Amino acid sequence: MHNSICLARTLLLVFFRGIDAKYQALLLSRFQPSIYFIRDGSHPCIGELLRIKAANGVKVRILGWEMPFNSAGVAGEGNLPGKGVIRIKSRAMQSSTPDQYDYDRDWFSECAVSDGKAAERVKGKSPVFVSRGFSANEGLEIKHWVKYEALDPNISVGMRLVLSASASHHQKSVLVDYELPSAVGFVMGHNSLDEYWDTDQHSALNREEGTKPEPYLGSRGSTPRQDISCMLSGPILHDVHQNFAIAWRKETGEDLLACRDCDPTSNRLQFQNGTRLMMQLLRTQAQVGQPKTNRKHKDDVGDHEKPVFDIQSGYMVAANNVTQFVYIENQYFRWPPLADHFKTLAGKYFKAGRKEPLYLFVVTNDTKDGVGMGTAKTQEMLASLGRAETIPAITKLRMIKEMKSEAPVRPRPDGPNDRAGQKKLDEWQAEIDRKTKEIETSNLVAKEVPGLKIHVCSLVARDLQDGQPWMPVYIHSKLMIVDDVYTTHGSANINTRSMMVDSELNICHEHPEFSQPLRRRLWDLHTKGLGGQDEPEIAFKAWSAIIGNNKRLQSKKMSPYAPLNEFYYSDTSMTDLD
Repeated sequence: MHNSICLARTLLLVFFRGIDAKYQALLLSRFQPSIYFIRDGSHPCIGELLRIKAANGVKVRILGWEMPFNSAGVAGEGNLPGKGVIRIKSRAMQSSTPDQYDYDRDWFSECAVSDGKAAERVKGKSPVFVSRGFSANEGLEIKHWVKYEALDPNISVGMRLVLSASASHHQKSVLVDYELPSAVGFVMGHNSLDEYWDTDQHSALNREEGTKPEPYLGSRGSTPRQDISCMLSGPILHDVHQNFAIAWRKETGEDLLACRDCDPTSNRLQFQNGTRLMMQLLRTQAQVGQPKTNRKHKDDVGDHEKPVFDIQSGYMVAANNVTQFVYIENQYFRWPPLADHFKTLAGKYFKAGRKEPLYLFVVTNDTKDGVGMGTAKTQEMLASLGRAETIPAITKLRMIKEMKSEAPVRPRPDGPNDRAGQKKLDEWQAEIDRKTKEIETSNLVAKEVPGLKIHVCSLVARDLQDGQPWMPVYIHSKLMIVDDVYTTHGSANINTRSMMVDSELNICHEHPEFSQPLRRRLWDLHTKGLGGQDEPEIAFKAWSAIIGNNKRLQSKKMSPYAPLNEFYYSDTSMTDLD
């Protein structure tokens, strides 16, 4: 099957031209109609393109996640700017202009329809946008599965409540002309929002208000963004279509499975350009589960009993088969079961007498916006891998909490006249204060994990000048490569939310001729061509040198040596909600 990885604007350009060239389009995504995918001043925004295609007879179906009253922005980022009469913070973290926002409101006013009217509206001459969410009962089901089936045994009650109350549809897929042999599809990490549009150069220039280019000419996000998506063709599109069709039927009642050729063994879907390879579609779907029987008739699809945790299984199976190295590039790095798996496997190799270590290369966010509401789980994961010193404030808060939990019971004087009891209390408090001070002033260092060598890094813009504060590159990718063979990427982050709660969509495959060039391309991008070696040991040393140089340069307020920078999170707020 064909799979073509595209970074940044390349994917958006291919996606735009794919829709522009074909006859029928399906889209599943967070959505800003006024976003310009091609920014050369001569192409319309995506909402206008879809209007044009619909007016010419294309059936455009768009399914997007929406919180009640379009209130996702309360958590920091709006995902449907301008939709709805009552909307709460729908523009949060959006970099669109007032004119774009006006266009978004008009577009949603015309194209957004209620679930029951969608099937009829599709027959018209406009795109049809339908929103979906999770019911209260579905939230309770999610809470149950997280409590009793999660691989992480240390999920707090507060985190379970937040996950069940804020479950989202995080899948991002596109289908163009599924009914034609030349159909193409996309499984994406990118969100269709202005803030996510960027180029591979990840420039720090023109990021301030007043310096940003016009929406149709360049990047307008507050920081550069790193992201990965892919284009697909061939039989894999059967599974992409089924995923969309089941969700569309649940919301609208229109059964695309019954009126189309959905036979997975059909040879109708043809390969287009790119690399042919066998691949699998992986899902997290707490709302719609696995079929009760192995049905063969398309009309029978959709009767379910258990949630789908394919992505979780895919990560754990891949982690159990590492022989050389793992590369992870992800928005979050806070799912401790995966770290424990790597550590256990490395320990087994080490005890068996293997001399070569396993290498773990990680690129993730280390800003407050990036780590967000999951500082506790991020620290837990890093501590499991011996790198608790990279998140020192949270590590020390956890050490103080553990020290207090292990301390003797607090003495209770019998009253103000109990001098002996008061003396014991004062001594107890003095010892607690002494140990707290000792932890707060301690110098944390990395701990060796037998058989495992680890780099945890973030990214910074490459074109900063001496004296400028270093600008982080926000990492939105969701990628793991194992031994230059196994690759998985899509919409899923490395946290319990993506493994068990939100609906997610990834692909995976085992194909060295594809995985290695992708890994080389990314490492060359992040290390400025200095750390993209094929031998893990040599690459590890090259990364160490880059990290060391950047530490020295940052301390002198000089420009970065390369985008790759050591992960370091200094914020003192302990949050355990994700």
